[in-house]
Amino acid sequence: MKKSLYIISLLSLLLSVDAWGARCTGLMLKYDIPASIDVTDKKVGDQLYSFSVPTTIVSYGGSCTRNASATGQYISIVNYYKGTPPSGGYGQCTLTTTKKYSSYKYLKFVSGNSCGDTAWMLLADRKTSGDGRLYPMGGPGGDNHSGITYLETKPPLGKTTVNPIFMIERGSFYSQIGGDTRTLMSEHVAFTAPDKIVLINKVSCSVAVNDVSFGTQTVGALKSGTIADKSINIDFTCNGVLPAYTLSFSGKDGVNNAANGIIKVKDNTSIGYQFKWGDDTVTDKDSAVTVNDSQISPATLPKGQNFTVPILVKPVLLSASPIPGNANTALIIKVTLN
Repeated sequence: MKKSLYIISLLSLLLSVDAWGARCTGLMLKYDIPASIDVTDKKVGDQLYSFSVPTTIVSYGGSCTRNASATGQYISIVNYYKGTPPSGGYGQCTLTTTKKYSSYKYLKFVSGNSCGDTAWMLLADRKTSGDGRLYPMGGPGGDNHSGITYLETKPPLGKTTVNPIFMIERGSFYSQIGGDTRTLMSEHVAFTAPDKIVLINKVSCSVAVNDVSFGTQTVGALKSGTIADKSINIDFTCNGVLPAYTLSFSGKDGVNNAANGIIKVKDNTSIGYQFKWGDDTVTDKDSAVTVNDSQISPATLPKGQNFTVPILVKPVLLSASPIPGNANTALIIKVTLN
């Protein structure tokens, strides 16, 4: 008898599907965090940006279905990042204040409505009825419920790049009814936020200038131009090496000749004061200081924290007949630090 061989192949099809949130639709969350934040004048503990109401950086959208199980509770969108939620019983999360720190502890994130160290509220619908209808998100939580970021450590001088959303687990968004962690459902959120911003900590300086007095001078000395120059020192004392700065000059009583560095004296029109550079830090030594209030950038930038820009000054005749009496005025110096 001829035997037939039958081969039967059994194909097993296995499919694993993550629990997907049918609860919400069209969820969108955008954080418009500034590309750079100047922290030069900020103190440790100062707020840098807020995800909570009031906020100027959060845009949002989307709706969630409120079934009977949501009666009396908000539906929240949370970021779920690790661990087992602390429970007060029956799946209810024990809400606590959570603090998280960025690399090198430049930033500190604080959420006052956090499920321990496991999740924090991003958005809430702020409704309490459970009638089966879709309701739009009402926005972030108030106070610090959706989180506030503070300056924790002053960064070094210059520019420091940090991740402003270090506390966020991208792709780990869930909806939740009230504080019941048993109701967590995975949700798709169109999330937009920068991964990098720059903290700017500028060099700060104090600037001092000395007064100059020529005492009593003779008409002959003025006419012959033999009065010796005196030095005005612009002294910079900084907490770091200044990367750039500008100077501008003008006369309190007006200008006689801006290109030649001569300013007027209000109470004695026969006398002026002429200014020259005392060294080549800004430009050529002994060249005139332009006194038309225009910004002047130095030719040589400082190499140390403290430095001096010297300026030479002397009185000059503006008329053939000097007028006896005082000739007091002031040079206005403006310093811009960059």
